Amino acid sequence: MSTSLIYHGFGAIGYTYLKTEYRGGKLYFHIEKKPEYQYCSDCESRDVSKKGCVKREIKTVPIGGKAVIFIVNLYRLYCRECGSLKQEPILLAFPKKHWSKSLGRYVVELLKHSTVEDVAQHLGMHWNTIKEIHVLA
Repeated sequence: MSTSLIYHGFGAIGYTYLKTEYRGGKLYFHIEKKPEYQYCSDCESRDVSKKGCVKREIKTVPIGGKAVIFIVNLYRLYCRECGSLKQEPILLAFPKKHWSKSLGRYVVELLKHSTVEDVAQHLGMHWNTIKEIHVLA
């Protein structure tokens, strides 16, 4: 597995692949943002330092019949320019959503040929989540 597959296969621009896990019939890809893509969300300065990390799970497009989850290392960034301390913005998902933008595009394509319930069942997602994706698209 390489960063190139994460980029070309899932559209995860600006991320580095760390490792893969296979648990409970799901694939977990651990990734984190490349240093050159880390910046202050207030002033957009790149003069930042890492001050702690949380992991966030983002569901993305499945491979075959296997669910794929990104485990994203999200850092709190301290800006040396403006003094702000905030969590770095996530690039591959919308704020406060637990599904990737590429999964959103995939759902919209599936909805052109299937019902919301069929897509939800196929992807193992809740009906309301599929409907939310359809409304946002």
